[in-house]
Amino acid sequence: MALTNPVTHVRLLGPICFATDSSAVIALPSASQRRLVAVLALQPGVTVRAAQLCDLLDIKPGALRATISRVRRLVGDDVLRSDAVGYRIDLTTDVAMLAGLVADAIDGGGTEAFERALSLWRGPAIDEFADEVWAESAVARTVELRCVAIEGRAAELIRDGRLGEAVAELTMHVADNPLRDRAQGLLMVALAAEGRQAEALRSFQRYRGHLAEHLGTTPSAPVRRLEQWVADDTSVSLDPQWPTPGRRVSTSATVPVDSSAVSLQADRSVSNVPLYRSSFVGRRTEMLDALGALRSAPLVTLVGEGGVGKTRLAAHVSKQLMNDDRPVWFVELAPVNDPEAIVGTIAAQLGAPLVNGHEGLEAFIGERQAVLVLDNCEHILDAIAETVDALISTCAGLVVLATSREPLGVQGEQVKRVLPLDPTGDAADLFFARAEASGAVLRPDQRDEVESICRRLDGNPLAIELAAPRVAALGLRAIIDGLDDRFALLSGGRRRGKDRHQTLRSVVEWSDRLLTPHERAVFRTLGVFSGGFELDAAHQVLTSVGLTAEPVLSTLATLVQRSMVVAEPAVIGSRFRLLDTLRAYALEQLDSAGERSAASAAHAEWIASISDVPLDAWMTPDSHRRSLRLEREVDNWRDAMRYAIGSADIVLSSRLCGAPMGMFLWGRPDLVDHLDGLEQVFGSSTDRSDERAARAGIAYARWGRAWMSLDLVALADACDRFDELIADDTSGISATIRSATLLVAGEMNAATAHRVAAIDDPNIVAGGRNLSLALTVYGACSAGLRGLLVDEWLHRVGELARSCDVAAIRKLARVANSWVLVETDPAASVTSLHQALADPEPIPAYWDRIIETFVSRFLTQTSPAQAARHLLQVLPAFDASLAAADAVTVVTAAGLLATCAHPAADDVVATLAVAMSAQYLATVVRDAAERRVRGQVLGDDQLIPVLRSALEDIGGAAGLPADARL
Repeated sequence: MALTNPVTHVRLLGPICFATDSSAVIALPSASQRRLVAVLALQPGVTVRAAQLCDLLDIKPGALRATISRVRRLVGDDVLRSDAVGYRIDLTTDVAMLAGLVADAIDGGGTEAFERALSLWRGPAIDEFADEVWAESAVARTVELRCVAIEGRAAELIRDGRLGEAVAELTMHVADNPLRDRAQGLLMVALAAEGRQAEALRSFQRYRGHLAEHLGTTPSAPVRRLEQWVADDTSVSLDPQWPTPGRRVSTSATVPVDSSAVSLQADRSVSNVPLYRSSFVGRRTEMLDALGALRSAPLVTLVGEGGVGKTRLAAHVSKQLMNDDRPVWFVELAPVNDPEAIVGTIAAQLGAPLVNGHEGLEAFIGERQAVLVLDNCEHILDAIAETVDALISTCAGLVVLATSREPLGVQGEQVKRVLPLDPTGDAADLFFARAEASGAVLRPDQRDEVESICRRLDGNPLAIELAAPRVAALGLRAIIDGLDDRFALLSGGRRRGKDRHQTLRSVVEWSDRLLTPHERAVFRTLGVFSGGFELDAAHQVLTSVGLTAEPVLSTLATLVQRSMVVAEPAVIGSRFRLLDTLRAYALEQLDSAGERSAASAAHAEWIASISDVPLDAWMTPDSHRRSLRLEREVDNWRDAMRYAIGSADIVLSSRLCGAPMGMFLWGRPDLVDHLDGLEQVFGSSTDRSDERAARAGIAYARWGRAWMSLDLVALADACDRFDELIADDTSGISATIRSATLLVAGEMNAATAHRVAAIDDPNIVAGGRNLSLALTVYGACSAGLRGLLVDEWLHRVGELARSCDVAAIRKLARVANSWVLVETDPAASVTSLHQALADPEPIPAYWDRIIETFVSRFLTQTSPAQAARHLLQVLPAFDASLAAADAVTVVTAAGLLATCAHPAADDVVATLAVAMSAQYLATVVRDAAERRVRGQVLGDDQLIPVLRSALEDIGGAAGLPADARL
């Protein structure tokens, strides 16, 4: 599309539009078009990924394409360009033009240059979207540019002797921007130069009162001295580019000069803050947090692991501080190994003459309002702490920003933890930016792979900076595969830079060298934990390998403080973990020290102590608590299993197959495959009772996997295997899994008979009998067979709902009780259901999900919208394969669709009838066979998305919020 008047730039000041070479404008009729253009124009020439645009604009990909098409119809394809990655606008903006004109004016353009800059102002930048996160920095920048231009023009007016104009302009400017130091100073200069000292002093008093009231602070030292000189009527000239001294004002009146401004300006001009050639990604919150802390504390320390970006963040914060009228000194301490050399190093960076100890440094800094940045303090921590303590105690105007892998421990210190980047957010953005800068071409649909890499690199910016440039040569898949040996992959990536930042290994080795021998031994031993650990686990494993020279808690606290171990809030106390990169290094060191086997054995023994519970105790509070613990220790359990299988340890293997393991694996079909190796360890012998119990536990776990997919053949095989191993079962497991298997086969009467037989069997433990009772009552009500129930059972299930000490049975009993009461006492039924859902005691994940599904089954008849909401909460977040989802939940959802006559019901039911037991499906969907004939079979990649969408339709029909419960 060719335009009569080609577009020249984008206007972001005032209404967002395109400007042409004939000074005409092309308006954008919709807010979505204006928002899109603003987002792209703020990064001229930079391709923004489509996925990122969707996130920023909060629209779907289809809506984005439609918006882009409409804009192109207005301005042509050459203005809004696209490539394989995303979209871009190559035009400049009036905001960039404003910045250029202001910069030229500051370099000596005079009054007219500032006026040209101000003529571009047609209103605030991106005012329509000023409150949106992506626009905040641009809005703030343009406001600052306008203020600089106004103050620059006022300074030129003063220099030219046009004092009345300057006073008028500055009076309005100060009223609109009452906190701007330079504006206040210029107004005082102009008033004093015009012979209006009294008004200048009144203006200062208003300024001081405003600062005290709104910020709790006082005017800067230069402004206070300027006020004193005005009050003294000292006749000394001052350059209007306050506070820098210069030429005399062309008027007979004279005003005082701030002599200290000379040294301040000189300090700023030689700032040694590191310059980075690559973009700074993320960290907005951390930067604002650090800036805020520096306003209230004399010392702020950025603490974090190696390579997390502390130095980069400190440099970025320093650049922001340089906008204030105070010097910023940046001191790199990594090369300094001698504590005696610290003072000399700091003095040299400050440009101070030779000084004698702390006292000489303190004398040089004096009362100046300054910022001292000390980078990499961890290796000489005590000496740095002593120096900093002396400086901030003596130099009242000094604030210190330090970076370290642990706090300095100085009184008044504010510690700010610098955490790794979010793998799904800033970390992935950084990876894309660095990979593309190195010549790689990444597609938006590769974001999942990038996020996976960033997750395995712990969101560590340095690791990402080392990995991303290799994409151009190796590709993403090679990077993912190579992370198993990350230290080899991420080595030699930089030709320049600090030695300890040139490879990933050197970063970790730098931290490791700072530990004591005992701390180093504890650190490498903790590498056997996968996915984290709690204090009791660390104590048991470290004690087992003989690392008890120092208290475990204090050593852990030191490792956390030194950023070698991460402490995270947990349900009880704290949970600790080693980041993946640190863990890989710890395991290397464990192998090198010849300690791997002993540490792994102690680790597996600890896991066995959790799962070593007889099957008879499977429905007891203790067993459930252990199941909850195993759920937290899923990665540790997997590693313990590998060790037990690899060492062919029959006793250890048996202990790992206790009752909590069975419940734990019910909800984890991905872990059951590990049990094949266990059966090989046991061999063919079944003489020992502990081996038979372990094999029964394996059968019980395999039954759980089959139940997830309602695989009738596998269910029956698992039941037969369990009964073969435990002929006279007293746990109640046999009755439970056999009755559920019969239910899947459509044999309702036989299923009920098995449960009924267990209710009063004195040989079965209390937990097994109680579970059978709750399941019998629920199953009969669910199938419309309440007449099968006897009053004694109804009374007992009510008692269980009120006071059972096993949380899972109590919750199930409450759901069953709700169904019992729904016709006779609806209010009590609702109360019982509320109690089930609000029960605060945690239960194993599988039981929680299946009971929530039971709740949805009940609500299907009373409140379909609520049932849909519940199913959405428990439907696993799988988008492709039915085999990976919980089939019980899926079938219940299909029944809800059929009950509500949703259009998707036929296709969903037809798919389920082909994929699983049609008998069980028929118990939930009355006309399943007919629907199977009418519907079409959905592919694996369609079923779950269609089901989720249909549930959202039903849940949304009642206008319920997404998080609605009852």
